[in-house]
Amino acid sequence: MKNTMLLRAVGDVGDDLIERAAPKARAAQIKKKIWLRWAIPVAACLAITLIVTLPLMNDNNDSFNLSRSTGVKVEYLENPPTVSIHASLVYLSEKELFATHWMGIEIVAFAGEVIKVDNITISYGNEHRVTDYKAIAHIRVSEVFRGNIQEGSVLTVLLPGPVGSSDIYVSDTGISSLMTVGTTGIFMPFAYNEESGVETDGSFLSYLDLADYGFGDGVRWAFLQKGDEVVFARHYAYESISNATTMEEIRQYVISMLER
Repeated sequence: MKNTMLLRAVGDVGDDLIERAAPKARAAQIKKKIWLRWAIPVAACLAITLIVTLPLMNDNNDSFNLSRSTGVKVEYLENPPTVSIHASLVYLSEKELFATHWMGIEIVAFAGEVIKVDNITISYGNEHRVTDYKAIAHIRVSEVFRGNIQEGSVLTVLLPGPVGSSDIYVSDTGISSLMTVGTTGIFMPFAYNEESGVETDGSFLSYLDLADYGFGDGVRWAFLQKGDEVVFARHYAYESISNATTMEEIRQYVISMLER
């Protein structure tokens, strides 16, 4: 569990796909620690480095009901700044990735299609300095593999980084950053509870104020169909199916792992 691996270890993600998530420019680096209220292991960032140029953003905070959160401001991201965020992940085996729970948090599994994505920015503390960039994906469920989920329902899933932004780069989001509208795949997010969130600068953001589900990181919890290509962390997390070329192969693999 002490081993750490970085996003660049993700296999078989084409250069054209990775380039979409790469930043155009980077500014000076400022180190900042973010402490999680609950121990979400796969997002156990040992250090997060932010490179931030603050944008001018519309005040859409009224769109979010932040009743569980304190000292935070959430806005839709209209004008992306130049940002680079780096972190390292705790290693998990394939068996651990398919656990039903982690630290009391349920992990569900379903197939579906992304029908909407909103990039957001989150500010913490009295000065509301921007410290985090994420996205909220709306995914319509087509098949349920695990969890109390209805087929045809639309789930809100918090992504650990923005989608489709060429100015914002977040490490360990090489898969989630590709979840544009129309993307289909198999998703394994965490079902948030009242303790799920992040605490920093004396503020607390409850993830339930943003979405009902979320990924621990943006690399290991989804298998995507992008055109003719199946994209997932094949050499980084799923070595046993690293040669898979179709979503049906992935589907059968997921079912077999969940039945173990």
